[in-house]
Amino acid sequence: MTVAHINALELLGKQVSFVYKQDEHSFDCEGLITDVVFSISGESQISLNDGDFYCLSDLQRLEIVN
Repeated sequence: MTVAHINALELLGKQVSFVYKQDEHSFDCEGLITDVVFSISGESQISLNDGDFYCLSDLQRLEIVN
């Protein structure tokens, strides 16, 4: 299921996969969303498996995995 217009809080506890693009490199990521961070700047972030944080605006092909 591709995530089009979903609230970041609704992703908490979901198993997801996405492509994270940083500069010229792309990384395939998959895991359980364990943290959701909201900031006053409007940049929501998620972390996978209590690890690294990713800005939602930097993610491509975000999908909920069953």
